[in-house]
Amino acid sequence: MKRYLLLVLTIVSLYIIVQQVKAAECDPNCGDANECAQKIKICQEIWDSVQKATAPHEASLKKMESDIAAFQARIKQISQEVIVKEREIASGEKELGAQQELLASRVRSAYIRSYTNNPLVLFFSQAGGFGKVMRVISYQQAVTQEDKRQIVETIALIKNIEDKKTNLENEKVTLASLEANLSVQATATKKLVDEAKAYQSKLSSQIGSLTARQQSLLAERSGTFTTSVGDVPLPDDPNSAPNYNPGFSPAFGENKDKISKIFYALTMAKNPQIKILVDKYL
Repeated sequence: MKRYLLLVLTIVSLYIIVQQVKAAECDPNCGDANECAQKIKICQEIWDSVQKATAPHEASLKKMESDIAAFQARIKQISQEVIVKEREIASGEKELGAQQELLASRVRSAYIRSYTNNPLVLFFSQAGGFGKVMRVISYQQAVTQEDKRQIVETIALIKNIEDKKTNLENEKVTLASLEANLSVQATATKKLVDEAKAYQSKLSSQIGSLTARQQSLLAERSGTFTTSVGDVPLPDDPNSAPNYNPGFSPAFGENKDKISKIFYALTMAKNPQIKILVDKYL
C-alpha cells in the first residue's frame, strides 16, 4: 500500500511541476538579433526547468514501470494458479461428498458401539470365557479409535476445502482490484512522461527556429556576398559591390543614336586609288 501511495504522490507532484513550467511562455518570433538572443535564453531556461523537474522522477518512474511489469507477470501467474485451484476444489468437492457419507456412517457406528462396548454385557452375552470377551473388547476399541481418526481426518478435509474456497474468492477479488489499479497508474505515468517529452521536443524546435532567425539577422546586418571561395564580407568600397551602378547608363541609352551618327560622320572611307598631292614634291 505504501509503495502505491508513493507512486500516486510522485505522479501528482510531477504533474504539478510540469504544468507550472508550461505556464511560462516561449515566443518563437523575434525582430532583431538581440531580441532573438533574449528569447533563446528564455526558452532554454524553460527547457532546463522541464528537464530539472522530470530528471529526478525519470529513474523512479522507470523503476515503478519495471515493478508494474513484474507485478503484471505475477498476476498472470496467479491467474494460472487460480485455474489449478479451481480444478482442485472441484476434485475436493467430489471427494467431500464421499467423505461426508463415510462420516455419517462412522458416526452412526461409533454411536452404536458406545452402547455395546460394556464389558459386563459382553461377558454375559458371549460364550467362551473371559479371554474371548477381552479379545472382542480390544477389537471393538480399535475399530472405535479408527472411526474417530477417520472422523477427525474428514473434518480436517472439509475445513481444508472450505479454506481453499475462501482463499480462491479472496484471490479473485484482490486480482481484479490490482489489475484495475495497475491499469490506471500505468496510464497516468505514461501520459505524464510522454507529455513532458513532447513539450521538451516543442521547446527544442522553437529554440532551433530562434537560433536560425538570429543567424539570418546577424548575416544581414554584417553583410556578405558570395564568391568562388564562398561567402566573404563586403569591402569598404561600395563600388566593388556586385550590384554597383555608376549612374550613367540611362543617359547612354537615351543618346545612343546621336553618338552613332557622330562617329559615322567622322568615319573615313577606304579608297586605295585616291592620290594626295604635296606641294614640295610637285
